[in-house]
Amino acid sequence: MTFITLRDDPALSAKQYGIAKKIWAPVMLHSKIADKYWGDLEKFFPEFQIFLISDAGEVIGFANLLTFHWKGNLSDLPDNGWDWLIQDRSI
Repeated sequence: MTFITLRDDPALSAKQYGIAKKIWAPVMLHSKIADKYWGDLEKFFPEFQIFLISDAGEVIGFANLLTFHWKGNLSDLPDNGWDWLIQDRSI
């Protein structure tokens, strides 16, 4: 097994979508924020979209990450998930 990023292999994006449709809860596939900004996540942070590849070359896991610098207390983070973060370009 090996880890590879979307920067290393952009074709992994399409494979990820196919897997996500099979394993994610339907509610995860109906986010207006994700629909609008997911392309930006891949475009601006491809090195943080990480895939675990089997020895046979199959995607067996992935993690989608977004980095940011938070100056406040952890208890002050918004309760509405990542929506606020992906929309706010100033963070």
